[in-house]
Amino acid sequence: MRLRAALGLCVALLGGCDFGVRLSETETPEATGKPTAGKPTATAVAATGIGSKPPTLGAPKPFEPPAPVVFQGPGGITVWLVERPQLPIVSATVIVPYGSASDPEDAPGTMALLADMLDEGAGSRDALQLSETVASLGATLSVGAGQDSSQASVLALKTKFDTAFELLSDVLARPKLAQGDFQRTKKLWKNALRKRSDDPMSVASTVAGAVLYGPKAPYGHPSLGLYSKADSVSLGGLKSAYERTYRPDRATIVIAGQITRAEVEALLEKHLGSWKPKGDALPPPKLTKVLAKRPKFIVVERPKAVQTVIYAAREGTTASDERAPSLTLVSDALGGSFTSRLNMNLREDKGWTYGVGSGFTASRGEGAFIVRTSVEAEHTGDALKEILGELANMSAKGLTDQEVGKVKAQDRADLVQTYEGATGVGSRLSSLSALGLPTSFDAGASRIRQAASREDLARLAKTHVDPAGFTVVLVGDRELIKKQLADKGLEAPVPYSAEGQAQSGEGG
Repeated sequence: MRLRAALGLCVALLGGCDFGVRLSETETPEATGKPTAGKPTATAVAATGIGSKPPTLGAPKPFEPPAPVVFQGPGGITVWLVERPQLPIVSATVIVPYGSASDPEDAPGTMALLADMLDEGAGSRDALQLSETVASLGATLSVGAGQDSSQASVLALKTKFDTAFELLSDVLARPKLAQGDFQRTKKLWKNALRKRSDDPMSVASTVAGAVLYGPKAPYGHPSLGLYSKADSVSLGGLKSAYERTYRPDRATIVIAGQITRAEVEALLEKHLGSWKPKGDALPPPKLTKVLAKRPKFIVVERPKAVQTVIYAAREGTTASDERAPSLTLVSDALGGSFTSRLNMNLREDKGWTYGVGSGFTASRGEGAFIVRTSVEAEHTGDALKEILGELANMSAKGLTDQEVGKVKAQDRADLVQTYEGATGVGSRLSSLSALGLPTSFDAGASRIRQAASREDLARLAKTHVDPAGFTVVLVGDRELIKKQLADKGLEAPVPYSAEGQAQSGEGG
């Protein structure tokens, strides 16, 4: 009786327990006609239809990223504002549409060094005072130049944001650009350029850019510049570039966090109200496409290197191209995640590398599609053949149904995570501004990706992933690479320097 009473209590509270004891047939609900407490009879369950088959999940609802409020500020600056009141932090990023693509042809690195100089003393503070004030606020302040834009940003608690925004405004509108600061900063910049040759992946990227676009093209040199031409960058050149590029009438400011439009307008007037454009703005750079004629294989010598960097690149698309959103799905399946084809093959199956990835670069002009990895030197030829084989297979057959579902799910998750917090919102919207894309771009791009069929992606893979269109840069031991390529029936690599200059002599 006690056991039966305990069982009845368990059923009533939890909907059923199993003590390893079965009721006798005469005590079952079916026999007595009385349902167990809290548990419907089989007849009642059947009448509802519940349990006859598992429920079918509907398609996930599309995620709509938050749309910023857009308005004009003093001096003609464009403001993108997203209010996020949940946390007491605010981020602000100012973007000007001039990056390394706008460098003078004879002085690559001008915009990068200019960005380095802006926070080396601004307003009433010298470089040390500026740094100490940022630290005392618990804020972060950064300035940098990319390919298509330059940006300055600040992140701070709401209670400290007024002072933090003052610092950002000084850096943008009132930099000192002093001779002493220039000499010190340029020395550090040149050291960074010299040190880049020690990083084989950076070397491969530098060489690939020069080969794809041509060394004199806007995209033909790395954003940081070239050591071989560093002495051509002068303080006078930086001051001229500043006047023509850091201008409110060409700038966009993205603000996200616990702040209202009224507060933003007051801050802009207080700290940037005196920032006015002077003279003529620098015209946009004349961007060129990827060159059709270029070497198939290139080698940059690193004698006795135990690893070889493999950096394969071909033409991509502009960020605004209608095919760009769907192409990211193709790239994700090929090398955009840990379980992508390339990584599962070269890392998990073969064990030749710690990782391999692929991606389409995002740029205002024609970008590139890149596959890159670093492999054990003795498997250079093997790894290269596997990469080319995976590219050929994707080009010929496209994605599987399972891959299509996986990359779409990954796309949704990534987009939600990007817009989760104020810093993510600010960073992403800043990228859209830098690329000249509208505030609604991510919402539209997500709809395109989620609607893409397997057949749509197969057509894109056929034209954009074909290995015949790639140039492959290999950084490692030249003789070892040359021999392994020959053993695999591949043509001899052409030697290049670490800064992308073709070297004399026959291929290999």
